[in-house]
Amino acid sequence: MVVNSYPVQARSTMVGLAFAVGRVGSIVAASLGGRLAAAELGPRWNFWVWILPMLVPAFVLAFVRPARPEHQTAVPATRAGAGGRTG
Repeated sequence: MVVNSYPVQARSTMVGLAFAVGRVGSIVAASLGGRLAAAELGPRWNFWVWILPMLVPAFVLAFVRPARPEHQTAVPATRAGAGGRTG
């Protein structure tokens, strides 16, 4: 979804940012899970602690629009490859 949401010039940056956010999220989630287990909270509190962070990206994704068609065109590749030599 990230790839199709940004112009060609910014796609690699945005995909890298998405990976970085995912990694930070996994670290924070593991830490939070350990603290919740140690706190011995009931199922109701566990539900609310985990559902709130999941609603934020769901809300954001609901409003992300795909890039306009003129932004989705890639630079055409040559038949000879990246070097441009034919032999």
